[in-house]
Amino acid sequence: VPKVVPDGYKLDHVIVQRETDRKAREVYLVYTSKKNAFAIHESKIGQNFGSGTTIDNEDTEIEEMEINGYPATLLKFKDGTSELYWSDMIRFFAVKGKLTDEQLKTIAISMQ
Repeated sequence: VPKVVPDGYKLDHVIVQRETDRKAREVYLVYTSKKNAFAIHESKIGQNFGSGTTIDNEDTEIEEMEINGYPATLLKFKDGTSELYWSDMIRFFAVKGKLTDEQLKTIAISMQ
């Protein structure tokens, strides 16, 4: 859960996907404002965790950075949406939406 969200955004809904033992495996937090929305995805990394992304590199800007000491990737798409994703080796995180780079970074750094 982020400690900081941009002004005007409120938590709209939460989606939890559970494992067979009822523990949360993935959580999606959706925040909305009067004009936009953004989503945060958090997933537990287990033995079978895998991740991959296919990117149209002609229409996408890619920036590498660090979030709380962990490697992160910021993708900026031509439609104005962005996605910032990283892992702390226990959990995988992604923040997606029509937010500024600074807003995405602030949200990510504030994640607990």
